[in-house]
Amino acid sequence: MAAALAGSLLALSPGNVRAEDAAPPLTVDAAALVDTMGVASGGAARGTRVLARADLRAQYDGSAGALPWLSAQLDIAAINGQSISALAGDVQGVSNIEFDRTLRVVNAWVQASSAHAALKVGIIDSNLDFDEQNVGALFVHASHGMGPELSGAGLDGAGSSPDTTLGAIVSLFDAAAGWKVRAGVFNGRPGDPARAGEPNFSFSRDNGVLAIAEADLTRAWGRIAVGGWHFTSRLPALDGSADRRGASGGFATVEANLVDHKDGLQLKGWTRAAIGDAATDAVRAYLGGGLVASGFWAACPDDALGFAIAHARMNDRAGSAAGAETTFEWTVQHRVAGWLTVQPDLQWVVNPGGFGGIPNALVLGLRVILTKGVP
Repeated sequence: MAAALAGSLLALSPGNVRAEDAAPPLTVDAAALVDTMGVASGGAARGTRVLARADLRAQYDGSAGALPWLSAQLDIAAINGQSISALAGDVQGVSNIEFDRTLRVVNAWVQASSAHAALKVGIIDSNLDFDEQNVGALFVHASHGMGPELSGAGLDGAGSSPDTTLGAIVSLFDAAAGWKVRAGVFNGRPGDPARAGEPNFSFSRDNGVLAIAEADLTRAWGRIAVGGWHFTSRLPALDGSADRRGASGGFATVEANLVDHKDGLQLKGWTRAAIGDAATDAVRAYLGGGLVASGFWAACPDDALGFAIAHARMNDRAGSAAGAETTFEWTVQHRVAGWLTVQPDLQWVVNPGGFGGIPNALVLGLRVILTKGVP
């Protein structure tokens, strides 16, 4: 979710200054995503839902000001709390903006940087730094943001937006060489267990921490990233056996620039593979990826179309009927104006929930993206 929303803010906002002007150190953007989605056949129930999320974000980039080593971000999000997955019956999430009704701060961090290192602390969306699927940011399905074996792990997920929490990230990088290594520690329980949709910022032995690390290498042909994570909290085993301490998993992503034609046509692809914790993770393994084409219409160079697959293998310890849920997604994004983008979307969910009993679901949707730079 974070990658899609951040991409909308950065790529679509008319508040970006002209190249010949000096960029201001402080910028403010507003964005809204509205998903009108319906289950046309199959699923747990027929029906239509309207999901909405609005963000107001202030960003400070010291490289354009008096503090070149400092950057900061404040992001406040409001979500209306509607659910399309309740109708589709899926476990991965056919919309990446689905969440409990809430108004909350999802990012409030500061970062100090040097030429080859950075330290970020505060309320942090973990998906902005870890498990990024840059090509997959086009898609509406949640698994093309952060993978389901990670976003659903631990006591309450991995702290991806909007269910973010306190954390710290140390990064080492060499922009010229194209490599980056980062490690982070986050509160192990982002959500308040007593109040749905509310954040939890308390550190305790019961909550534990999430430790996560990732390394990636970027070249002209694309990017490869490998990461691993571990929760220290005591988690219940899916088979009902005694509680165990900790849960671990890992992931790898490859992104490739398949076509980069001089007339603007681009074709990019990516794949992501991951393993969740064998004893506690509802999604035991994941494989996904897809293709995104852009620049195919000279009159609308910002348009993009894509096809993606998200395959989540459920954990056998959760029941003998455990199988896999697979979602196929086709989407087209068209920029109508500088502040308005529309995105028709079609998803076919095979074996919703991953345990049988729910018919395959056809989900039709339309995403509307509204962006505005605030003077």
